[in-house]
Amino acid sequence: MRSRRKSRLPHEPRSHRTWAIEDTALNTQDDILEYYRRELLYLRTQSADFAGRYPKVAQRLALTGAESADPHTERLIESVAFLTARVHRDLDRDFPTVAGAMLDNLCPSLTQPVPAMTVVQMTLDSSQGKVMSGMPVPRGTMLSTTAASGENCRFQVSWNTTLWPLQVKASKLEDTRTLRLDVRCDAGIDIAELELDSLRIHLSGDLLTTMPLHELLLSGLERIELLAGGGALHR
Repeated sequence: MRSRRKSRLPHEPRSHRTWAIEDTALNTQDDILEYYRRELLYLRTQSADFAGRYPKVAQRLALTGAESADPHTERLIESVAFLTARVHRDLDRDFPTVAGAMLDNLCPSLTQPVPAMTVVQMTLDSSQGKVMSGMPVPRGTMLSTTAASGENCRFQVSWNTTLWPLQVKASKLEDTRTLRLDVRCDAGIDIAELELDSLRIHLSGDLLTTMPLHELLLSGLERIELLAGGGALHR
């Protein structure tokens, strides 16, 4: 019987072996060098400070200042600088992912896609007759407009809205506690004839003005006074 021997690769001396280590992140990201320089500068600065505070311990490590006379210590410092540079680079690179994950848990509405929104001004057509009970515009009503680029855009009304033949002609802040609105009816309509139980008002203007005003109307409103044309006061 013949014995079969397994073929072996010829022995290669250890000193002649070559190791190919490819770091994809290092090849694709050139900013690792800047992180490395910062970490190395920090370590050398701290080494000099450590040598000044603890000279006996620093003497064992051959730390006499910014650099060490021992080449092995120098290589160790450079290796630590390289590793910490990779860690800091990865942390900075993954920061948007971490922030997004935190927002998903704390406030999911901030990370959800928001469709295009706009504010539409609607006016009643007086030629269609008097609208004494208001004209309802139900939620989901489709609106069409043309963008500046020429594209046709469609929007949906977000909530039920009622149009009234009223216009806010003027607004005035009479003192620090009174906001006066001058509301006028369309021609030929008396406000006393309107079947008006509530009136929704849109605050238009600079956010620095409208946002504090909106907060005051919701949380700091004391009373509403309605002064009709005849001088009658209703609260």
